[in-house]
Amino acid sequence: MGDRIRTAARAIPSLAPVLRTADPERDAESRRLIERALTQDEWDAYWSDVRTQAAGYAMADIPFSVWVEVIAMLRTEASAVVERAYGGDDARRAGARTALDRWLDGALGVFGDVFTSTMGDVIHRQQEAIRELSTPVLQVRPQLLIVPVVGALDAARLTQMETEVLAAVRRRRARVVVLDVTGVPALEPQMAERLVRTVVGVRLMGAEVIVSGLSAALAQALVSEGADLAALRSVGDLQSGIEAAEALLRDHRSAPSSSSSARLRSAPPP
Repeated sequence: MGDRIRTAARAIPSLAPVLRTADPERDAESRRLIERALTQDEWDAYWSDVRTQAAGYAMADIPFSVWVEVIAMLRTEASAVVERAYGGDDARRAGARTALDRWLDGALGVFGDVFTSTMGDVIHRQQEAIRELSTPVLQVRPQLLIVPVVGALDAARLTQMETEVLAAVRRRRARVVVLDVTGVPALEPQMAERLVRTVVGVRLMGAEVIVSGLSAALAQALVSEGADLAALRSVGDLQSGIEAAEALLRDHRSAPSSSSSARLRSAPPP
């Protein structure tokens, strides 16, 4: 029966690569666990094995429908075995069929629970990775950060961007941040104030913000929402933003520190 099931499973496109690389010893151990569960009532080890397989299927991006199909094939084959073994004994045949259904239904349920949970974890990690990649904070040189923003800006993403940018300003002791929004197609009016809030937050931490690539649509969204545009220093493109940032850094380096200025003001005349 096992050989027929494996032959049929190889015909399933998404399952064939897994079966080609399957470990024969691992398969043999799974069969031993099934046998001990059915003949010696040792179910704990078997269910643990099912959970491990379910997690592997989910991580391999194999649809849950494939497992349902495999269970259906196994049910058909096992039912035929039961019929041949107990064809002349209605009571034993009925008992064996009941036990078979409970086993396979239980396996499908356990597999489904673990598969769904694992897929949920995978999706969550993928979403986190996408969010991190969608708004990178790049340090091109000391004290200068560039934040290229691509795609739509919703409340969750703006909150994440604000958190990451403020953390990067503090961690990297940035003096200037270039926020490039060339890749933002549009901005909902209610999100405009959130964007300006990020700019204000960076300025409160002692860094200047230059917004580059502000389109007409984005500018209109900012105006229509009544955002405080005095906080925005805007340039046409990213190159202009970098040039403006470098000019600010040069001015900062050439300006005397506040403590030095205070000492000069308080020093007595010669």
